Amino acid sequence: MKKVLGFLNEQLLNKSFLTGARIQLADVIVFCSLLNFYKMVLDPAFRQPFGNVNRWFITMLNQPNVKAVVGEVALCEKMMAYVPPKKEEKPKAEKPKAEEKPKASEEEEVEKPKKKNPLDELPASTFSLDEFKRTYSNNEVSMSIPWFHQNFDSNGFSVYYCEYKYNDELGPLFMTCNLIGGFFQRLDSLHKYGFASMIVFGKDLGGGKIENQSVSGIWVFRGNEIPFEMKDCDDSLVYDWKKLDVVADKQLIDNYLAWEGFTDKNFLQGKLYK
Repeated sequence: MKKVLGFLNEQLLNKSFLTGARIQLADVIVFCSLLNFYKMVLDPAFRQPFGNVNRWFITMLNQPNVKAVVGEVALCEKMMAYVPPKKEEKPKAEKPKAEEKPKASEEEEVEKPKKKNPLDELPASTFSLDEFKRTYSNNEVSMSIPWFHQNFDSNGFSVYYCEYKYNDELGPLFMTCNLIGGFFQRLDSLHKYGFASMIVFGKDLGGGKIENQSVSGIWVFRGNEIPFEMKDCDDSLVYDWKKLDVVADKQLIDNYLAWEGFTDKNFLQGKLYK
């Protein structure tokens, strides 16, 4: 907890709120996470070194919209101590005699077949996603990008562009990269059916400050729609999605695969989902 508060204290040294001069979604989320700690755990001695966080927390607490939800909140004066519950002694019950279960019939012993993924039921495609991943990983983009266009099957696969909705709320670069990394981790079941190149753009001003930061990328999916595995992931809701035409949008796709060629924004870091 001290490490978390220490990090927040540094972030709030020269800022009123986590992302600048106005309250944003990040402030609301962090405030809700800390509320019970400030009420029951963080006594005055514990809070004392984190003046910037305390100032921000009190400011958030006194916002009319916040107060309307959480009401009056008294800050912790004495850290709550854990009191283990008393164990109740239960009378020993006689163990019932084990009844002999009838042997299951052969039909019952047969395991039910696993539910098939609809994407596995699609007609065979001439484009191998696994082969593209290997080609892209093991060769220069000057070879792998042409391979992609020469072999892509628009009947069996699709390409989508995604852009993060809340770019103005992005923080330090490492936090933005963690945001993308967490998104990828929650898509474990999609590896067989998808590939992505995501990029963080912006101008690094030093000291952890980034100007015009944004996140966007391209996804290659099996099938012609965004698959269930992606729609079922809550992270997908914070992105705007647009289906691309592989021919008409070739330059955009090439730029994201090559991590270069952008004229209107500055490349900072890229992450791949394979």
